[in-house]
Amino acid sequence: MAGQKPFPPQTTATAMGEGAPKVAAVVLAAGSGVRMGGPKAWMTLGGRSLAEWCLDALEAATPEQTVMVVSPAMEDAARARLGHRCIVDVNTRTDLGKTGSLQTGLRRLQDTGHPNMLVVVHPVDHPFVEGATILRLLSALDIQKGRDLAVPTHQGRRGHPLILRTQTIPSILRLPASEPLNKWVRSCAERTLTLEVPDPAILLNLDTPEQLAEAEQWLDERGRVVGSLDTTPAPREGS
Repeated sequence: MAGQKPFPPQTTATAMGEGAPKVAAVVLAAGSGVRMGGPKAWMTLGGRSLAEWCLDALEAATPEQTVMVVSPAMEDAARARLGHRCIVDVNTRTDLGKTGSLQTGLRRLQDTGHPNMLVVVHPVDHPFVEGATILRLLSALDIQKGRDLAVPTHQGRRGHPLILRTQTIPSILRLPASEPLNKWVRSCAERTLTLEVPDPAILLNLDTPEQLAEAEQWLDERGRVVGSLDTTPAPREGS
């Protein structure tokens, strides 16, 4: 945090224009949150759970369907708290990591009949990503017809969320559930659009109670200004 200036919030996002592609979303929220002391999805900032922060940001893209993937232990609470806002699905092997959770969400989208759209893949531990950032990524990938996925960068560092074309789903579903998702992303380098965005929150993942407390402090002092939070990557856990 020290020595960095806060980055001002982005302007309010506007909906994608007429003729824009249809959008779906998968929120990865199945991690047990061992380092956090409980499921990250239910941790609160500013009176809202991290899951709600993510769903609020996704509303800017008006997704046709949003699937939130949770663990079996979270299923009942997720349906009670968020079932009116998204489809809740369960990854029964959260120990294998995020790829299995993404596969669970993508299969559910296939089951609901979405043959051709852009899919936002949003980890629940990146709650401050702006809706405007999601719209920028969607619009950029829609224009770049030769690219199948989009990854945001800030000051040259890659972050989240990831945007996929549905054409990539079969290759993702063929992956071992234990294979790190970033390995698959790296294998798609020639088909990946990297987009520099003015949103430091793409780098801000919350993994520990200390990081959560820091984020809460900044919310109290500066609203949604998160540019001066420490965005140093932390070791990842399964989701």
